[in-house]
Amino acid sequence: MLEGIDVSDVQGFVNWKKVKDGGYTFAFCKATDGETFVAKTFKRNWESIKSVGMIRGAYHFCHTKNDPIKEATHFVKTVGVLDLGDMLVLDIEDEKSILNNEQFINWTITFLDTVEQLANVTPIVYTGGPYFDKHGGKPSDEIVSKL
Repeated sequence: MLEGIDVSDVQGFVNWKKVKDGGYTFAFCKATDGETFVAKTFKRNWESIKSVGMIRGAYHFCHTKNDPIKEATHFVKTVGVLDLGDMLVLDIEDEKSILNNEQFINWTITFLDTVEQLANVTPIVYTGGPYFDKHGGKPSDEIVSKL
C-alpha cells in the first residue's frame, strides 16, 4: 500500500526528507484555489517533494460558483511543466456549492477535461464519498465513465 500526505500553507515549512523517511511515497501540495489564489508554499513544496524522490501531485481547491475553465487554466498555468509521473488533482469539497447535482457533475467534468487538454495528463479527483454523493448525486454510467 502506498501512503501519502497533503499539505497547504497551513503546514508552513515541511521537512520532506523526514516525511519520506517516515514511509510516505507521495504528497499532494496545494497549488491554487479559485480563479486567482496561489499557495505561498506551493513552489517550495513542489520542488522539495521532487528533490527527495517522492511522487508529487499539485492540487487545486475549487469553488463551483466560478467558471471551471478559468479555474483549470489558472491551475495548469501555476503548476507549469510536469515531469513524468507528476499528478494534477482536483480537491472538490466546496461546501458553499449551490449547484444542483447535474450542474455539479458538469462543472467537475469541464474542469477535468480542461486540465487534461492543457496539461496532457489525466487529473484525479480528491474528495470524500459522502460529499460527492450529496453534491454529485448518483450520476449516470456515462458520467461515471468520464470521472
